[in-house]
Order: sequence, then structure tokens, then C-alpha cells
Amino acid sequence: MTFIKDRSIPLQSDMRKKIFILLILGFTVFAQSFAQLGGRYVYDFLELSYSSRSSALGGRMIPVMDKDLTLAIRNPSLLNPEMHNRFNFSFSDYLTDVAYGNVAYARKFKNDFCAMASIEYINYGEFIKADEFGNKLGTFSAGEYAFHLSASKKVMDKLFIGAGLKAIYSTFETYHSSGLATDYAISYYDEEKIMTASLLVSNLGFQFKPYTAGNQEPLPLNVQLGFSKKLAHMPLRFIIVAHHLNIPDFTYIDPNNNNNNTFDNYNNQDNIETPLSEKIFRHFNFGGEFVLSENFHLRFGYNHQKRKELQIQGRPGMVGYSFGFGLRISKFYLSYANVIHHVAGTTNHFSLTINPSDFPVF
Repeated sequence: MTFIKDRSIPLQSDMRKKIFILLILGFTVFAQSFAQLGGRYVYDFLELSYSSRSSALGGRMIPVMDKDLTLAIRNPSLLNPEMHNRFNFSFSDYLTDVAYGNVAYARKFKNDFCAMASIEYINYGEFIKADEFGNKLGTFSAGEYAFHLSASKKVMDKLFIGAGLKAIYSTFETYHSSGLATDYAISYYDEEKIMTASLLVSNLGFQFKPYTAGNQEPLPLNVQLGFSKKLAHMPLRFIIVAHHLNIPDFTYIDPNNNNNNTFDNYNNQDNIETPLSEKIFRHFNFGGEFVLSENFHLRFGYNHQKRKELQIQGRPGMVGYSFGFGLRISKFYLSYANVIHHVAGTTNHFSLTINPSDFPVF
């Protein structure tokens, strides 16, 4: 009895510390939820999909527990021992001459503790530098980078937790900025039912060096909740993801379209009402994956927010939809996605994953 009583003091102290940390985290999420709106934060490149598989399935966090290292880039709780010693290289040929990508590597340590390191970047291309009179002074470039470390641990039979830390650097001509962001995630994985559910709080952090002194800007905080289920007797996995749950009204009005029945967060046009169903639906992405074999997958996705914001009235086309596949060739696993942003064009996304242990030279 004395032994149990003596140990209760540090145990209670540890519990109080954990509760305090959770309360601070919750308060910070709550505060940032009302401190930002779309288009009013920095480092928007953190919201891009650095996984071709994710891009094909709608472009958000994808709650699937398997060997795919690219899914753990956005959701650290998906890191698992099957990703041990895997390298991933991703590249996206984005709009105009903008391109972005990443390099990631994962390892397993003792007691199934897993860690991953990655570098993510976006290159905005080359711009003409000119003065206020139009005289050309040369050229300049712009880009942003994130150095990302994340880790995960299985804490219960079907429960995984993960966290990530991102050091951010951004440069636009002579303007430079740096910041720090964190991700927190928890996933429930039932292997028997082939089902995964994840809660993710991403980009919780701050800008410690703004572009101009005294002008601190918020980061793109995003609270997401996702669910995936593979059917037992069909080669189909369906995926539902709710994103930006920290921003209740996620609709946006196009100032050039007078018929757009949405709420304008910028001009505060309170007289314009948006149906509740539309406010809810804009938070959801949907995806499907045909698992035809372990070596070949077909994928499709739908992003309702993108479709509503980027379609042209009278010519919606396939805006908001995405397609792709995953193919294993020998020791290489290749993923491809085609995302339809606008009737004027699409973007292409590529990912290549290898395990050096599969090659005799290593």
C-alpha cells in the first residue's frame, strides 16, 4: 500500500501536466479559429498536397493506414513500422511555371516508434524586376520551404498518435520571412474491418520573422476529420474528409459574379445568405480507390469547395474532380494524379517511393 501511495504523487503530477498541455493546445486552436479567414494567412503552400495519392483522392489528409509514406507527410499519426527505410520523391507541375515537391524518409526505432524527415518546397518561378516607371532592372525569384520532422507511436491496440514540427522559410525578392508550425494527429485503425479514422490539427504555429517589421500574420490552421473503409467483398475503399472545421462558414463570394449566393467574408455582405447545406458541404472532400491488386490502384476524388470557387458559370465542366493511379513496377512504386482546377487547364502530380533495402547494393 505504501508503494502505491508513494507513486501516486508523480502520477497525478504527470496527469495534471498532460491536462494543462491539452488545455493550452485547445485554447490556441480556438483562438486561431477566429483570428483567420481564407486568404489572410501566410505560408499557404503548407496546405498543398505533397502526395500524388492524396491529390487524386481530393487533395486533403487521407486517413489510410498502409505502407504509403506520402500520406504521413500531412498526417503524422499514419507513420507505422511498414514505412521503415522508405524514400519518397514527389513533384507537381502546378499552374503556369509554378512547381512544388518534397523528399521524405522514414525509419522505425525501438518499440515501434517511427520518425520521418522531409523537405517541402514551392518554386514560383522567375519574375521581371522593374521600377515604378516600368524600367526593367533584371529578374528575381520567389520560393518557400519547410523542413519537417514528425514522429508517431502506437499507444493502444488500435490507436496511434503523431506529431510534426516544421521550420519554415519564405522569400519573395527582398522580402523574407520565417516561422514555425506544428501538427498533431490521432488515428484509429481496425485491421480486421480495414477501417481508419483520423483527427488532425495542422499548421498550429506562428511567424517569428514577418516580411515587414511589426506585421505578424497567422498561419493556415486546419482541423480535419477523416474516415476510410475498404469493403470486405469488393476492391473499393471509400474516403470522406471534413476539413477546416475551425472555420464554420467556409464559403466565399466571387466579386465578379453577382449571382453567386454565398457569404463574403471580406466585404461583410451580411444581407447575402448561404444555405446551411452549402456551408456544411463545402467542408467535405470525397474519394474512392479501387484496390485491383497490391500493385495497381485506380483513384478518383471530388473537392466541393474547389468546384464552387473555381468553376465558370455556365461551363462548370469537371472542375473539382481528380483522378489518378498507383502502380508498382519491380522495386519502384509510382503514383500519378491529374487535378482539374479550372476549365482552362489541369495539374499533374507524381510520386516515386523506393526502399533501399530492396536493392542489393544497399
